[in-house]
Amino acid sequence: MTLGKHITHRFLIFGIILSILGVGFYLKYLLFNDGKEIFQFLIGAFIWLFLSGSFLLYESSELKQNLNNKKKRRFNLITGISIFTIIGILILQFIIGAAKVF
Repeated sequence: MTLGKHITHRFLIFGIILSILGVGFYLKYLLFNDGKEIFQFLIGAFIWLFLSGSFLLYESSELKQNLNNKKKRRFNLITGISIFTIIGILILQFIIGAAKVF
C-alpha cells in the first residue's frame, strides 16, 4: 500500500467512526433540546481521538521492524504525536477556562 492510499485509508476510517458516533448520539437524543447530546458527542469524539492516536503510535512501533515502511511509520508517528498534542492543548484550555469560571 502506498503512502497516499495509507493516508486516505486512515482518514476514511476516522471519518466513518466519527459519523457513526454523531448519528448515534443524534438518534439517541433526538427528543431533547438541552445541548447535553453535543457535550456527550464531544466526549465520545475525544475518546475516539485518544484511541486513534494510541493506535497510530502503536502501529508506528510495529512498522519499525519492517524496513520497507519508513514513510508509513513516519506518517503514523507524526500524526499520533499531533493528535496527542491537540488533545493536550484542548485539555489545558478546558482546565484554564474552568479555573476562570470558578
